[in-house]
Formats: sequence, structure tokens, C-alpha cells
Amino acid sequence: MKKYIIKPLALAVGLFSVTAIANPVPTSSEYGFWSFDGGKHQLGAADFSASQHHGYFYQHQVGDMAGGQFVNGKKGTALVVEQDNPLVVPAADLDISQPFSVALWFNIDQLNTEQTLFEKADVNSQAQFSIYIDDENQVNVAFVGATGSRGGLVSLPLGNIKQQWQHLVFSFDGSAKTMHLSLNGQAMNTVNLGLNEVIKTNGSLIIGNSELNQLQTPLVGQLDEVRIFTRAISSIEAKCIAESGFNCVPFYYQGPKGDKGDQGPPGLKGDKGDKGDKGDQGLQGEKGDKGDTGPIGPRGPQGFTGEKGDKGDQGPQGEVGPQGPKGDKGDRGPAGPQGPMGPVATHYSKLPTGSLAGYCRVGYWQYFANKGKYQVIPPAIAVREGSGWSCRCESGWTPVTTGLHYNQEPWDMIMYSCIKN
Repeated sequence: MKKYIIKPLALAVGLFSVTAIANPVPTSSEYGFWSFDGGKHQLGAADFSASQHHGYFYQHQVGDMAGGQFVNGKKGTALVVEQDNPLVVPAADLDISQPFSVALWFNIDQLNTEQTLFEKADVNSQAQFSIYIDDENQVNVAFVGATGSRGGLVSLPLGNIKQQWQHLVFSFDGSAKTMHLSLNGQAMNTVNLGLNEVIKTNGSLIIGNSELNQLQTPLVGQLDEVRIFTRAISSIEAKCIAESGFNCVPFYYQGPKGDKGDQGPPGLKGDKGDKGDKGDQGLQGEKGDKGDTGPIGPRGPQGFTGEKGDKGDQGPQGEVGPQGPKGDKGDRGPAGPQGPMGPVATHYSKLPTGSLAGYCRVGYWQYFANKGKYQVIPPAIAVREGSGWSCRCESGWTPVTTGLHYNQEPWDMIMYSCIKN
């Protein structure tokens, strides 16, 4: 959006005028009132005026008043503006070329960045109306015509208003000279940029961001108590709305008292209050009459087991029963440990059966006659056989061949030992 820098020498002071009306015409001029007090009950976009201009949030559909984020606000519940989810109010019938006013509370968390409070554009041309804070913290009221011509108001910088609730009113009575801004009930110093053409728009109201800026200039903070009137409200009303918020319509706008209307629907259920302190205990009442004996109750669980009794005398031994059938042979048990070593024999006659003892080596008599015996160790013995010798064993021992030796002829020497029978 185009910026306008205010210089001290060019400052104009805009004041609300209070004009006496000789023959006031009673009117219901509140176009809409979005208090956001229904936000915690899925009615955050509801219009609480009699006009019933209910809105919806950008990410929802027309007719769906749920959505949005809410916190405790200036009065009741306030709307936390979400960049991609501003409030939208269908308002094609709101004619901004005629007198109207906007009043709202805002609380910003960031300074020196462009933030849109209110926008109404035309869907077929460049025409638009918007209220925004620019990056120098000046309040801008912009009337842009269908051809792009611009008029409106620009205020002095607001100063450090970060995280402080501010009440803003714009009042317009249909001409450039009747545009006024009020902050917290006091007229603001503004530069009047005039009005170059009649502005007509047929689009919806966007509250909290700018659809023309592709939702890139959201209000960084909260909004509360947004009101639109279809007339120019006075400075007295602006101050009253900021300070009281009710019964602010001057007497001359009020018609005669009408008939009592039908009772409206029940209001929204309020938040649950804090639990009260516990009261003192009351006095004990008188003792009542004894009631009838009740039915016998179910049997209780079994009690604990008592102590073990004394052991009784052993009964007589019964008769021996018949022998049962022979069972299957069991598995072989593991090998037992090796026994201790027996005594060492001191003579070969003391050796156990199967022991090998003795040694005999002689020339083989079948091949060489008169061969001698070479070595004999009992119980092996050598006996004459033919012209040579042959190995034998003492009685009780059996000779066994333990080796043959090839010398001059095949197997011309033979060796024996003895095994005990």
C-alpha cells in the first residue's frame, strides 16, 4: 500500500462534530457486532447484533461459525488473528459511499510492520476501503476508487503501543470533510487526503488481514468487540464505546419505546466458575428408629487353616501284594570312576590273566640249522628243535609271535612273548 509521511507543518486536526438534529429519525444503525464471546462454544464468527450478519473464518465455509483461536480479551473473549484464517463477513449490502462507522479494540504484538485491521474490496475493480497500520505505526484509512485514485486519512505515529489494548473508531458522514479517527475516546491528529471519487464495493469484509495483499499483512495480535454502524457516530459515542461499551446512542437517535418483544433464545453457557470453599459441617441429626433386621448375607470366605493336629498311631501292616511284572531294562548307567591302581607285581607269576610278559628271540630252525638262541626272558623259554632252537613258554602261558626279522633269508629270525592263561 502507498505510504503518506506526515510532516509537522502539514498537520491537520480532525474533530468529531456534534450537530443538533431538529427532527431526528429513529433508526437501528448497528450493522454488526462481533464480540467473539462465542468463540469457546464454536460460535466465534457470530454477529451478536440484531442484524445477524454472521461471518465465517477463511478456512471454513459460509454458514459455519466455528473455528478461530481465542484468549481472554479486553471484554470477554478476544480473537487471536491467524494469518491464513481471518474473519470473513459477507457484506455486499454495506454501502461505504454512505455514512458508516467502524469501532474495534486491537492489541498488537509487533511494531513497524504493515498490519491490516479491516478491508472491503470490490470484486470487479480496484475499488476498496481499508484500515491498516503501516510500517511507521501510522493508522491509515484508505478509500481507493475503481480507477486507482486514493483518498482517506493518515494519523501521526502511534508510539509504543505494543501489547496494550487500543480502542479505534473511524466515523464517516459521506464526504471528505466528515472523516474522523478516534483512539481511546480521543480525536486523533490526522492528515486528510480527501476523496476523489465515489467508492463502491461489493465484496466481503475481511477482518484481521488483507485478501488484496494475498494475506501477507495480518494483524499480529488480537481483536475484540468489532462494531459497524450505518451512520457516522459522534465523538461522544466514540468516547462512550471506548469507556463503557453500552448505552452509547444519544437520545436524539432513540425513538419511542416500542412494545416488548418476544423472549430471545437462551444465551451461551458461561465458563465454569471456580469451586467455592468447603462449608462448615452441619449438626448431627437425631438418631432414627432401629430398622428391621435385614436378610442373611452371603456366606463369607473360608477362615484361615488351623494348626496341624497330633500324629496318630501307625496302623497294622497290610498283606504283601503279588509281585508285579518285570519292568523294562533301564538305561545303562554312566561309567563309574576309575578305581585306585592295584599293587605292582614283583614277579611275572603274580601278573593277572591276559598279561603279556617274557621275550624270546632265536634263529628260525626251518631256514638255518644250528642257529643259536639270542635272547630269552622268562616266562619265555627256548628249546632245541632240529639243528636249531624254537621259542616256547612256561606252563600256564601261551607263546605269541611278536615279530619276524629278515636277515639273510626270508624270516630267518623270529621273536616271541607269552600271554598268561
